[in-house]
Amino acid sequence: MKSRTLRIIKILIHADQVLTISEIAEELSVSTKTIRNDLKEVESLLADKQVKLVKKTGVGIALVGNETEKFRIYNHYANVKEIKTDYTSRDRRLYILQQLLLARKLPTVTSLQEELFVSRPSVYKDLDKVREWLAKREIELVFHADKTLVLHAGEKRIRKAIADLFLQSESYDKLVEMMERAQGETAYASMNFFSYGQKTDLFTVEEEDVNDLVDLIEERLGITFVTADRIRLMIRIGIAITRLKAGYRVTLWPETLLDLSTLPIFDRVKGLNAFAQQRFDVFLPEEEWAYLLGLVLASKTHTETPGWNASQKLMVINRIATNEIVETAKKFYRIEHEEVFFLGLSHHLQSVFNKIKYDKNFENDHLEEIKKTYSDAYRIAEKSRQIFEDIFSSPIPDEEVGYIAMHIAAAVERSKRPLKTVIVYYRNYGEIKLMKEVLKNEFHQLELGKVYPVDRMQTIDWSQVDLVISSRDVTVPKDVHSLVLPTVFLKHDLNRVSKLIREYYEEVNRKRLVRLQN
Repeated sequence: MKSRTLRIIKILIHADQVLTISEIAEELSVSTKTIRNDLKEVESLLADKQVKLVKKTGVGIALVGNETEKFRIYNHYANVKEIKTDYTSRDRRLYILQQLLLARKLPTVTSLQEELFVSRPSVYKDLDKVREWLAKREIELVFHADKTLVLHAGEKRIRKAIADLFLQSESYDKLVEMMERAQGETAYASMNFFSYGQKTDLFTVEEEDVNDLVDLIEERLGITFVTADRIRLMIRIGIAITRLKAGYRVTLWPETLLDLSTLPIFDRVKGLNAFAQQRFDVFLPEEEWAYLLGLVLASKTHTETPGWNASQKLMVINRIATNEIVETAKKFYRIEHEEVFFLGLSHHLQSVFNKIKYDKNFENDHLEEIKKTYSDAYRIAEKSRQIFEDIFSSPIPDEEVGYIAMHIAAAVERSKRPLKTVIVYYRNYGEIKLMKEVLKNEFHQLELGKVYPVDRMQTIDWSQVDLVISSRDVTVPKDVHSLVLPTVFLKHDLNRVSKLIREYYEEVNRKRLVRLQN
């Protein structure tokens, strides 16, 4: 098959309207005659498929058929050696993981070599990385006596790994789509090879049905999940039902099953069995409902509903842990609005404790950004690791340290107060009237106080002043900032002033709030 034939299939798959032969020829920089000849090969390739090439005289051509089947067709032909784009090592590892986790046909080194068109040493090198990825998730990759590759792990770990793989592909899709836009044809095969074909295998249920199930869970429990956790919850529920339909049932420790099934909200969730059977055509036994409830309990919600996802014992532990983290932060910062800090952190930790207790995944898409931007808060948050080790004999991962750091950073931000500011004028009040209104509207970091003529500055109570703003230089105490501004602001003045005021604001509040260096 010619590479151009695949490109024609790609163009037709992505077209949202009928295309003319001239439009395709122009996009591929060839003649219309060449495209007509290539279309014969396209027709031949689709002869036994559920997607047909339809030609309408005087109108154009289009592919008609199920969208999923269209992508499966492209995936199939993307495997041939004639395609110029080589799959990256990451593509190959994702493919190997898919084969192992689905376990429909146990792969061998030889079969992977033939499917991926790479050398045997390359397959072994990819398998080393795959084994490392799986080991982090407590899954062992082993060779059977018949040379097939199999995974040794319980169903819960397999489901967690599939969810990780699914979420990993989400960010990968975005990266490769960006590359495709920048480079044209070069990146498409690798994106399609993994994303479209693999995801429909990992997640075979309808997204709309899973969404409706989550809607009902929210309604029955009186909660609303935060967007990111809702998306992850939908993926995990979809994967769980997909696995169950394929014959893989989860097994929980007896004490975990008892703990989950005796929660007051268990019957409310399990009461959705009829809905699940109707939509997914599968019966969910009690153990599966307990597993799904564990996923729900580990998800964060918008509303701070105390104890909705925790037992009384866990709520006591929650208060102790929350208080210890708050007290740790107070050793380093003077925290105001402490109750808000406590309640927000306590609400967050409810889902954290359930993640630890029921062995659920931790994710934080902004971890590196948090470490860089809020480094002080992150270092304080790291000190809370011991709290979790003492309670659960289990450390929390960096991802969760990052979230605790965000709560600490938010508490510090709430504790900051505006700069107590006075304005000094020289000739008459009118010259700074516009300045005052602009400052009031543009800078929330300023708490504007009295306006003084320059000859009345001796009456200022300097203990109540952080910043003096004037239209000319004035003399102020050494611990007070001063800023000279034009009486008539221009846009470029605002940018310059904003930077200076922000610097003063951070400096004054740091001196006021910091108790100890981290």
